[in-house]
Amino acid sequence: MHANVTSDRGGGGGSWRLPPDETLQVQDPKQKDQDLDLDEGHNWRSIIFSLLVISFVIAGIITAIYLLGYVDELLYWSGRRMILDEYLQGELTPTRLQPSWVTTKKYVFQADDGGLAILDTTTNSINILVTNHTIRQLNVHGYQCSHDLKYVLFRHNVKKIFQKSFTAFYTIYDIENDHHMPVKLKDSYKVQRTRLQYAAWLGNSSSIIIVADNDIFLRQSPSIEEDVRITATGHENIIYNGVPDWLYQ
Repeated sequence: MHANVTSDRGGGGGSWRLPPDETLQVQDPKQKDQDLDLDEGHNWRSIIFSLLVISFVIAGIITAIYLLGYVDELLYWSGRRMILDEYLQGELTPTRLQPSWVTTKKYVFQADDGGLAILDTTTNSINILVTNHTIRQLNVHGYQCSHDLKYVLFRHNVKKIFQKSFTAFYTIYDIENDHHMPVKLKDSYKVQRTRLQYAAWLGNSSSIIIVADNDIFLRQSPSIEEDVRITATGHENIIYNGVPDWLYQ
């Protein structure tokens, strides 16, 4: 295509002027539709890819929760809301076993993991006395160590009777042999374990004082099941030996 060039010449000189460009650009409609289809296809692929990534993330979270065993707690948990009085009155505070001095230099306390530990003040060293597995297995409410630290007397399955009176099961734990010995009266007429009113180590010895059915018994050693009866006058709700009656509670 040729353009015509015009020349304007005046008196003092001349100037050249090009005519306006009248060239037209024509685009094929099919090519335009193809470009639009490509853009839309790219957007759909991005959306599908994003949805797949989100699905994989959700599936991973659900799998992790299931493997950790929290599905029942998260999906099927049915409880009630905590009320303020429960917090203020300390009902939600975990109960800890009371510490005690076994000797003037050895101090027994409940460790952070729930087991029993012993502190030797002479060397400032701490050793595990009873593991938390044993404490949780028996649901221990109280304990007493023998003076030689060979045995621990556990009180568990406590059933309260009045303000200061209760019955409970007692178990002797052999620390060295990791062995449990339930405390029960040999002459008891019950087939099940004997619920005792009280049991404790006798002084600095390995003998055990036992109170059951309002009477006092003595066991010379944890390995001996023979009981020596100290009193025989106990009567339910009338005569109490070894434990206070209702009046002194």
